[in-house]
Amino acid sequence: MRIENRALAFATHFFRKRGCTVEDVSHDRGVLGCDLVVTCRGKRSKIEVKGCSREWQIPDLHSTEFDERRRLVADFLCVVYYIGKAPPVLCLIPRRAIKPEHLTKLTRYRIKSGVKKEAVLGRFVQR
Repeated sequence: MRIENRALAFATHFFRKRGCTVEDVSHDRGVLGCDLVVTCRGKRSKIEVKGCSREWQIPDLHSTEFDERRRLVADFLCVVYYIGKAPPVLCLIPRRAIKPEHLTKLTRYRIKSGVKKEAVLGRFVQR
């Protein structure tokens, strides 16, 4: 299981264990900028979840996870750390703690999935 999926499952379990209701919206194209909608004691929060295997690091976030003022769309950034054999650690960072000056905008290119298959890449394999 990929670290992102493990982190999402761990965060879901974390909130449910505390009596919250959790809705997974990570695959809902109509909801951008968060993975979970969590309701605890009548308060609804949007949570963006990231998994990380490096201590005290925060994986890069996508531009859709910020608004035009460079503020996190979600109410909280939840980073689940998987460090060695230690149990996972959940770090719940409120939106207000992530200021625009803490951000560096990156430009990236992603190779389309049509290229990422044996029919295309097989001829480049070194034997």
